[in-house]
Amino acid sequence: MRSARAGGLIVATVVAAAVACSDSGGPSGGLTGSYVLDTLRVDANPALDTSLATGTLVFSAPASFVVGLTLKPPAVPGPGDSTIALSGTYTLVPTDSIYLNVGGFFTIPGTYAEAGNQLVLDILVPAGLIGSGTNPASVYMVWHK
Repeated sequence: MRSARAGGLIVATVVAAAVACSDSGGPSGGLTGSYVLDTLRVDANPALDTSLATGTLVFSAPASFVVGLTLKPPAVPGPGDSTIALSGTYTLVPTDSIYLNVGGFFTIPGTYAEAGNQLVLDILVPAGLIGSGTNPASVYMVWHK
């Protein structure tokens, strides 16, 4: 359950970041649309590729997002897959910073970079939600259109 919540938080953050770029026009013209997860990495752990983590992210103007993520064992404890679905809002701060509002409960800071159809998000998830539990976790994600 904790892994599912943490995975959802990661996805929400990524999606929010992408939507933020969409609202502002982004560095090269906007990110409104649908994305597919390529890579997910938490802290210094090895990256989870598409065999262990899959996801979609959709942004729409002015500042909303919807994300879905599925993590497969051994990325999550237990015998089955863990599916997360989240939505929220974002704020884009010039030039590459984002702040993700997750359900009005807390804000997650991060950065984004866009290159062609690829979106890279690097966020800092609050302590206790993912990773070691005592320190904020660095979450790195790569998405493509």
